[in-house]
Formats: sequence, structure tokens, C-alpha cells
Amino acid sequence: MKVAGIIAEYNPFHKGHAHMINMVKSAGFDACVAVVSGCFVQRGDAGICSKWARAEMALLGGVDLVIEMPVCYSMSGAQTFAGAGVSLIDGIGVVDSLCFGSESGRLAPLLRTADALSSVEFEAFLAEELSGGATFAAARTAAAARIEPETAELLRRPNDTLAIEYILAMRRFAVGLTPFTIKREGAMHDSEAAEGQFMSASQIRKMITLGSDISAFVPKSTADILQREAQKGLAPASIAAHERVVLAALRQKSRSGFAALPDISEGLENRLYAASRRAVTIENFLDLCKTKRYTMARLRRLMLAAFLGQDKSAPPVPPYIRVLGFNSIGAELLKKAKKTATLPIIVKPAAIKALDKAAQMVFEWESAAQDLWGLFVPDAPECGADYTTSPITVRYYNILMEELTCQ
Repeated sequence: MKVAGIIAEYNPFHKGHAHMINMVKSAGFDACVAVVSGCFVQRGDAGICSKWARAEMALLGGVDLVIEMPVCYSMSGAQTFAGAGVSLIDGIGVVDSLCFGSESGRLAPLLRTADALSSVEFEAFLAEELSGGATFAAARTAAAARIEPETAELLRRPNDTLAIEYILAMRRFAVGLTPFTIKREGAMHDSEAAEGQFMSASQIRKMITLGSDISAFVPKSTADILQREAQKGLAPASIAAHERVVLAALRQKSRSGFAALPDISEGLENRLYAASRRAVTIENFLDLCKTKRYTMARLRRLMLAAFLGQDKSAPPVPPYIRVLGFNSIGAELLKKAKKTATLPIIVKPAAIKALDKAAQMVFEWESAAQDLWGLFVPDAPECGADYTTSPITVRYYNILMEELTCQ
């Protein structure tokens, strides 16, 4: 069996995701394993619905096995996010290739850009560009382009950039995965415009929040799950609708507490602390923190890390594999993984008790984050879901291309 691995968020699972999975399986892969962000996602926001509901969407969309990326990695910069995803995909020991979408759709230029970023000259060029006052992203792009000119365009496109980070992570961890890219179709990242049946996840989330009809842009199974979760008061999750919960946590944070957050540098903790004393809304807080040196996504991640009580003590990569859901093919992969996995696999939550302190700490952070995520949905659930919820199981089902083209 030839198995593909995908790193995703599925926030929510839409027709662009379904198209990619169909393309992957059309390329000769028999099964698909997806690493999916937990309750909080990489852009520094809450998942639109629970991670189990999003795992169910993925399973009904053609994924066979869904595993979780814990919040201390899912809510990180691209390098840490990519490294965590790659380590989980490789750690389960049943995946042959890491598959990812990219704007270019060609592997060769992505590999050349990774070469440029790994070259001896790059660090010196990067220091020169940073000394001129450029943001890190701009300096990185300019430095790499001095080695390989085509990188300038690639590093300005979000999916190409993340694809390059996956390649760098695969090299960094010396994994046995083969990279495989598929051209990304449809609306661009964060685009407000639809291209046929494809619309960006960010715009779909806006439509969900506004109560607009999203049925043209998501599989029916996704629409049904979102409706079910909404009827139970468990969707949509919205930080903006409950922002004083976050502001309360920020106001209780000390300067040293901000300094202990992951990804803090250059005295940024002082700016965060000062903003926490003045801000009366989340938008106000972010505006007070903003400079051209820090992206809004990074500031949002830091804000939520402060809210969640996280610090720099997480292991560099996830210490276990948490199963969120599987179908019959996924069950076969899990049986095989018992012999091939290099990381412990958690199917039943109680199994975490047998792991080391680092693994238990990451699981406790995830559990606490899930409990706090519950404050952002219309009807807040009780605490403890991470210790009581079993993986989602579904029968094998794949979205047919007819559904993707019938609109």
C-alpha cells in the first residue's frame, strides 16, 4: 500500500481540500494520513469547530487516518509548524511521501529554493539584509534571491513558502519521506473572491460567522457537520465575540510572564506587556503591539499563547502521536504502525499516563487549550473533553469528483 501524508488544518474542510485528496489518490496513492491542527490554528485563531468535528470532515472527504498536531506546535511559526508535522508523519512509520499543495506546482524550484536557504552564503546575506532594517520575511527573501533569483517569487507565495519549510524540515530530521507537490487550485490564501467552486478557508469562515450559505464551496458532509455542531452550540468558535475572556488573561500577565512565551525576541515582551495594560479590545491590543518587524499572525499567536498559559518549555517536536479519527483503511494503517512507529501512539486518552513527563506536559497543555477553546463557542461545554473523547470512526468514503464539479 502506497501512503501519502498531508499536513493541514481543515478549518473547515472545503472543496479545495477534497480536490487535493482526489489528486493525491489519482496519482497512485492508496491511502492518506493527515496531521491536523488541534483546537487552535497556525494563524493565531480558534478552530471554527472542534478538532474531532474537523477530523470527521476530513474522513468523510477521503482522508483515512487523522492525527493531531498539539497546540504548542500548531500555533507556531512556519518552521516549527512544518517540523512538527513532518516529525509526526514520519514518526508513524507507514507513510511513503509527504504531499503538499503549492502555487508553483513544481517540485524542482522548491528544492532549489531550499538549497539556497541551506547554503553557506545565506546566513551572511541575511545578516546584511536585516541590518538595513528589513523585516525578517523580506530580508530572508532578498538574501535567498541573491543566491537563487527565482526564490524571490516563491517566498512571496504562502503555499510555496510552507512547501519549502516542509522540504527543509524533511532534510533537518533526515526522514525517509519523498516530497510530492500538487498545484494549488482555486482562490488564493485569504482571498475574498471565489474561483468557481473553490474559495479560501478564511473567507468561508467569514461566511459561516455571518450566517451565509457556504454549500457551494464545501462538501455536503462538511456543511452537515457544521450545521450539527451549530445546533449543539459548539460552532462557530469566535474569539472576537468573547474577547474580554482573552483580555482578562492578558491583564493578569506579568512582564516576566510575557518574556517566557514561545517565540519572544528583541524585547517584544515589553511591548506586549505595555499593550496589555492599555488595550480595551483585541484589535486595540494587536495595533499597540504592531510594528513592521512583526507579522500580525505572530502577534496573534503570542496573544493566544499568553491566554493559554504556554511557555518555551515544549519539546522541539511532538513526543507522541494522538489519533483523532480513522476509517477502515486507517485502522489497517494503525495496526501496521504498531510495528513501525518511532513515536508512541495514543488512541485511548488514558494511554498518556504511561508516557514520560514531556509527553504528559504536552497533552495537559492540549487538554487545557481545548477547555479554553470551549469558551469561544455559543454554549460552552464542560472541561475534560481531551480525556473523555474517543477517536472518530467512519466507514470508508471518498468525495467523488462529480460532487466537486456538479455546481
